[in-house]
Amino acid sequence: MFFRLVSAFMALVLLQVCTGMLVMASGQYQYEYDKNNRLTGIKKNGAYVQKFNYDSNGNLLSTSIEGKPLVNLAYPDGDQANPSAMESTNIPIAWQQTSDSVNGVFDRYQIEVRDESDMLVWDSGTQVQNTALSDGAFDWSSGLPLDTKYKLRVRVSAAQIWSSWSDYRWFILSEPEDQNNLIKNGSFEKAVTDENYTWSNAVDASGTGQITTVNTPVTKGGKALKIEASGLAAWTRNQVTQSAAVEAGKTYVLSGDLNAVTLQNAYAELQIRYFSASNVNLGQEYVRHEAPSPGYVHLEKRTTAPEGAVRAQVYVWLTANGAGNGGGLMYADNIDLRETTDANLLTNADFEHAAGTGTAGWQSGNSGTGTIGWVNTPTASGTKAMKLDVAGLAAWQKGYVRQRVNVKGGEPFTLSGQLHAEQLNGAYGQLVVWFYDENWTNLGEFKVELNQTTSGYVALKTQGVIPAGTVLAEVAVHVVANQANGAGTVYADALSFAYGNDDDNGGENDGNLLGNGSFEKFSGLDIAAWVPALAGPGTGEVTTVTEPVTKGSKALKIEASGLAAWTRNQVSQSAAVEAGKTYVLSGDLNAVTLQNAYAELQIRYFSASNVNLGQEYVRHEAPSPGYVHLEKRTTAPEGAVRAQMYVWLTANGAGNGGGLMYADNIDLRETTDANLLTNADFEHAAGTGTAGWQSGNSGTGTIGWVNTPTASGTKAMKLDVAGLAAWQKGYVRQRVNVKGGEPFTLSGQLHAEQLNGAYGQLVVWFYDENWTNLGEFKVELNQTTSGYVALETQGVIPAGTVLAEVAVHVVANQANGAGTVYADNLNFTYAANDLLEENELLVPQNIQIFSTFDDEVGLSWDVDGQPQSVAYYQVLNHQSVIASVYEPQLMVSVEDGLTYQFTVVSVNQSGERSDESEALVYVHEAMLQPITVTASRTSEAEAQLTWTTTIDSDEIEAYEVWVNGAFYDTAAENSMSIQDLFANVLYEVRVRVVLHSGDDLWSDTISLPSN
Repeated sequence: MFFRLVSAFMALVLLQVCTGMLVMASGQYQYEYDKNNRLTGIKKNGAYVQKFNYDSNGNLLSTSIEGKPLVNLAYPDGDQANPSAMESTNIPIAWQQTSDSVNGVFDRYQIEVRDESDMLVWDSGTQVQNTALSDGAFDWSSGLPLDTKYKLRVRVSAAQIWSSWSDYRWFILSEPEDQNNLIKNGSFEKAVTDENYTWSNAVDASGTGQITTVNTPVTKGGKALKIEASGLAAWTRNQVTQSAAVEAGKTYVLSGDLNAVTLQNAYAELQIRYFSASNVNLGQEYVRHEAPSPGYVHLEKRTTAPEGAVRAQVYVWLTANGAGNGGGLMYADNIDLRETTDANLLTNADFEHAAGTGTAGWQSGNSGTGTIGWVNTPTASGTKAMKLDVAGLAAWQKGYVRQRVNVKGGEPFTLSGQLHAEQLNGAYGQLVVWFYDENWTNLGEFKVELNQTTSGYVALKTQGVIPAGTVLAEVAVHVVANQANGAGTVYADALSFAYGNDDDNGGENDGNLLGNGSFEKFSGLDIAAWVPALAGPGTGEVTTVTEPVTKGSKALKIEASGLAAWTRNQVSQSAAVEAGKTYVLSGDLNAVTLQNAYAELQIRYFSASNVNLGQEYVRHEAPSPGYVHLEKRTTAPEGAVRAQMYVWLTANGAGNGGGLMYADNIDLRETTDANLLTNADFEHAAGTGTAGWQSGNSGTGTIGWVNTPTASGTKAMKLDVAGLAAWQKGYVRQRVNVKGGEPFTLSGQLHAEQLNGAYGQLVVWFYDENWTNLGEFKVELNQTTSGYVALETQGVIPAGTVLAEVAVHVVANQANGAGTVYADNLNFTYAANDLLEENELLVPQNIQIFSTFDDEVGLSWDVDGQPQSVAYYQVLNHQSVIASVYEPQLMVSVEDGLTYQFTVVSVNQSGERSDESEALVYVHEAMLQPITVTASRTSEAEAQLTWTTTIDSDEIEAYEVWVNGAFYDTAAENSMSIQDLFANVLYEVRVRVVLHSGDDLWSDTISLPSN
């Protein structure tokens, strides 16, 4: 019976469905269908109780129950595998909404965003919309992390009734389009097959393959380009291409990330072609992978739009080489073309873009063992640097990284970089550039070397002019062995190779009055621009060689034997000069062997009638430790119109002279540099010393150049001396010709790292033609410093002076003195520097006593004007000179009960005396010593001082202990321990009492016990 009732009921239902009407006890239901017979709505008693929405494939999207509105998310519209790509700055969210509410108004909406782990990352909250429109939208500036997938859903309300949440749709955030990038959709976030997104693609008919976008692997955003090919005929390709407007003469950088997974008779390439307004191809440049890459590699090509160019066509392609049957798989991302004003011609100059263990744009090679590749530390800029760690090199072999760039001949250039030599064993570091013509002929080179290990990065630089005819430059960093089994570890970073010089001393043909100064041009034994000459009865030859060199690829070689006294083997060259102008003659000389001979650069001046007006020279009188840079500053005398330059090997007075020497980089140029010193920043090494400077040491230790610390350039002078007797010294010095009566300034940077019974000093002495000392000016450094400090002294060169000697000293002021002082960036110039006229006489004023002791008093005075015009002072007692001093103060010995009448006069540079100052009359009364000091030697290295005083303690601010005339330390109490003493050394000690009033009192000097 139950089965029959159910069967009857179902039959009734089927009948009503077919007719669209069902009558039930609870009410009358009506069903609605679309044209595809899909159920779209159910009504009860004429009112909707449920609606159904479908997509175009017939899949149910959403339902609305009992009056709830419906919502469908229109954008984003991606799924998790293929998310919609959006820019982080502006995310357009759109939805479609329907409602059967009485007023048809949508009053609210809410949006949720979650990440792939379903964590809520953003909620809009309930937002008001109050619209009857069926399309809803919201533009959202997200701020969410880039290159991450997110899912989003929305719901809406009508008549205070909320819809169900829409289905989730997925999106991924990427950086906004860079407006400076002339390539659109360079990260392929939009489908490459869509013409609206600027790329057009082509698969060559000779082969097969496809061009698509993929989600992985990528380097930017959520998509990348994928190119596959097989069976390509020779030189055909599968590619995408895009056009961009350019301007002739402007420089652009084409770059991109390419990942060549497989390559069969093929290569992956970025190419740019320039076209004129009439669509004529004006040329192309490219950068490519010819072998599979270790993942994505960043490629760059710097290029200048040629004359007439208005458009550039950029290609990303997989091309078959000449073997044909080419193919492979490659990916590309982050394609970029932009104008640049960066002067650096190098790509990836700071090694930031890695390519496996190497870096993009750079090739490496190693004739020994070890590795060359990028590291994260230490760096000079950015997050990566290049490390050359090589060993087992044969002599003159090397490990290197290099890059080749197109250049224009005749342009001045500057090559610079940061290098750090961590280890050098029979090797040196080098920064170098070679120049080549279109036939790969080497037209010359410029280089700078790093011969010592460094504590960190140091800046290296070389400048010059690119030889005429050059089309290609090769910039390299080397570790070069200078002996068998050489090894080294050198880091490089922040390289730069750019047109232009930092100064006017660029290179040959840039101010050099000499032709073929680097001896590159020759024919057989004839050397262009130079005239050889060999004096009999000597024998020898003059030739060019390919090594050793310092500039370009050639150098001069001079050999001689059996030379008579004062005869020579030489080359010479003439140049026009102007009387009164200053010139610098310089060159690199390598005196390998010398027998009764010397190697020399000389300049002779001649008048219009060929009269010799004088000569100056700079020479080697002993074999040199390789090339040494020599310079001579010289002024063309009155009447000079021509200078003759000589490079020669000359026998001395002993006769039977000879030897072997090399010369390179000979240069004569006018200079406006006021500095009278040669190699004033110690950049040109000469073994452990530096060219142009002599050194001497009365103690122990070493004096020579170092790479660090420096105040300028890559080298400084280090004076590290010890064991000096009192007033002995270690020094470097240079002598220069000067004119008497001229004002001058002497300055330099000094750093006192250590001073023990010694002080640093910058000084200049003046001499006449008989070597009589006419005076000196000096400035001292009496305390250690945390770095370089500037020292300066000014004055007027005494009348009659013909020679000045500039020196840096470490001077002992006690026995066994020692010190470590660095010097750099010295400068000795003629300078008005607001000095008074040399003949103006300044009368000393305000003579007074500034300190009083039992048997001496301190006098001081000043002058009204510029004290630099004073050569020295004379101190008189009762009109008799008792002392001459350079500083305006003097300690004078006095006796109890005597009357003194002190006056002072100043003496100018011409030796003239000023009027006497007003007299200071003084009667000396012996003082009762207010401070009594006692000392005991507690050990060889330590002594204990104690003292008593009659001064009220409330008046005392501090006690100071002075040892051998130098401040030792401050004490709060009446005792102090003196440490770090040496046995059998005399130590003299005084105590100074500093009062709150600003006055001070000194104890008598006592000597410490010797043991």
